Amino acid sequence: MVLAVAVAGSVACEKTIIPNKIWDEPKINFLEEVITVAAEGGELTVALNSTGVDNANVVAYGKDSWETDEEGNKTPKEDWIEIVKIIDEYDPETRALAQWQSGIVVRVKPNDTGAQRSATLYARSFTVKDHVTITQRAE
Repeated sequence: MVLAVAVAGSVACEKTIIPNKIWDEPKINFLEEVITVAAEGGELTVALNSTGVDNANVVAYGKDSWETDEEGNKTPKEDWIEIVKIIDEYDPETRALAQWQSGIVVRVKPNDTGAQRSATLYARSFTVKDHVTITQRAE
C-alpha cells in the first residue's frame, strides 16, 4: 500500500520534457539596474533578456505627478514617461523556452521641473518579474 502511494506520487510530480529540448524555467532580467536620462528626454530602448515579455508597465514618481486644485484635491497629470512598444526578437534555440534579447521602448518628456524624477519599469515573463529604475536629471 505504501509503495503504491509512493509510486503514484512520483508519477504525479513528473515534469513533461519536450523531445530534443532542454527543460528550462521562465526568466526575465533587465541588463541594467538604473538608467539615467538627460533632462531633454527622448526615446530610449531598455534592453532585457527573457523568455518573452508578457506584460510591462511603468510607474512614475515625482512632485509633478499631480495637479492640486484650490480646494487641495489632487488629480493625476499625464505621465512624463510612457511605454511606446515592446520589441520581441525570436530566435529559436534548442531550449523548451527560448531566451532572447528583447527591448522596451519608452518615451521620456523633457524635465523642466527643477527636480530630478524617477520611474520604475516593470516587466513580466510567464510568472517571473524584474524591474529597472529610470531617473531623469533636472535642467
